[in-house]
Amino acid sequence: MKFKEMDKDQKDAYKNILLHMIQIKSQEEQEFGRQFLRLLTLGNGSGILLLSTFMGAISSNSENISALVDPLIKFSVGAILAALMYFPFLAVSHQATASIVNQVDQFLRNQISIDDIRGYGLSKKGRVVVFVLQVSSLIAFVWGLYECVIILKSWG
Repeated sequence: MKFKEMDKDQKDAYKNILLHMIQIKSQEEQEFGRQFLRLLTLGNGSGILLLSTFMGAISSNSENISALVDPLIKFSVGAILAALMYFPFLAVSHQATASIVNQVDQFLRNQISIDDIRGYGLSKKGRVVVFVLQVSSLIAFVWGLYECVIILKSWG
């Protein structure tokens, strides 16, 4: 059914439903992405901060500091990988909003049917890139944490 085939009440109801759906969908997707990115960024950043503070406290013993450099590097790499995930998400959130708004506009101008409205997201390649960045950042965090635990156990 096209928009021009509806009566006034149906048109108003469809307009309100579509606008509400767009708002909810974009907010949900953005929030899930933001929360996971915050977790990775804060986790790796906290590891960097804690190790740096600990290294400063034991600076008199250079042997112990050199053992903490590897986990510090892993936390730093994890933080950088987590930060790199923001770029694809920013690009897609902008494109998704533009795509959905254009489709709703076309529907309201009777150019497309309601059945032709499609969502917009990352391409397969984009999803793979984001997934690899997420997993790599998570691995760097867990690996750095594991090395810290092993080092601290060996110190007594």
